[in-house]
Amino acid sequence: MLDTFWLGPWKLEIDEVRGKWSISNPGPNDEKQLYEVVPGAQGEPIINAEPDLAFDAPANLRYINVRREEIKPDQKISGIVCHNGPRGSLTNLKKLGHTVERNQDGSLQIGGEKWWIITLFLKDKDCFRGYDAFCAREPLDEVVSILEFCDLDIFLC
Repeated sequence: MLDTFWLGPWKLEIDEVRGKWSISNPGPNDEKQLYEVVPGAQGEPIINAEPDLAFDAPANLRYINVRREEIKPDQKISGIVCHNGPRGSLTNLKKLGHTVERNQDGSLQIGGEKWWIITLFLKDKDCFRGYDAFCAREPLDEVVSILEFCDLDIFLC
């Protein structure tokens, strides 16, 4: 049995039979926007950013981790931060009238302007799903860094 509860724009669904639950913020077409929270393997909350709007990182780019090892992105892009340009969740960018599209060359077309992904940033791989793409008007390197918050050692700066 699926029980549904609303608190403002947030929807809580509980399936007691399967032991599943989710919290989401449905948009006008019932797409899940902003965040969806679901239980992880140990029952811990997992936050999926932009579950219905997030998109795969461009496959034709090279990606490296903090140890300079080549890796493949294992999350989708759910937020955009452009240097001196648009920034925000994909839902908020959409509400502001910005389209976000992937170009064949690996760049992103955001609101009619071309941007290059410099870094994919993940807040915490154990509880948060979805990269924020940090972009610049020109590619800075031939590779894109994938960083997690724990990779930033602000105490050694």
